Amino acid sequence: MIFLLLALSNPFTRSEQADLLELNHHYDRNGCHVYDQLIVWRQNPATFRFEVASWTLCDTQGKYPARSASGLYRVSWLDSGKPREVVSRQYRESWTQTDPEREDQKRVHVDDRIRLIEK
Repeated sequence: MIFLLLALSNPFTRSEQADLLELNHHYDRNGCHVYDQLIVWRQNPATFRFEVASWTLCDTQGKYPARSASGLYRVSWLDSGKPREVVSRQYRESWTQTDPEREDQKRVHVDDRIRLIEK
C-alpha cells in the first residue's frame, strides 16, 4: 500500500530510455554564453548513428542529468506541462559554438526523428 501511494505521488514514475543524454553549453562567436540545452539522443538501429530524439532548454526547472545509485543518468522535467523522465547509461557534457541539435537537423529532418513518446 505504501509503495502504491509513493508511486502515485511521484508524477515521474514512467521513464523513457535514451541512448545518450547531453548537456550542451552553447556559446556565440565571441565566446559569450548563450544558453544551455539538454539533448536526448537515440541510436538509429539502421545506421547506428546517434540522432536527436528531443531537446529542451535548461532553465529554472533544473533539467540537469544526475547519476543515480544504479549508475544510470536520470533527468526529469515538465514537457508542455506534463512530467517527463528520461534515463540513459551514457552522458556527456559539451561546450560548442554550433548547436548539435541544429546540426543533426541537416542530416535527419525533424519529422523523421525517433522521438520520445508523445504525451
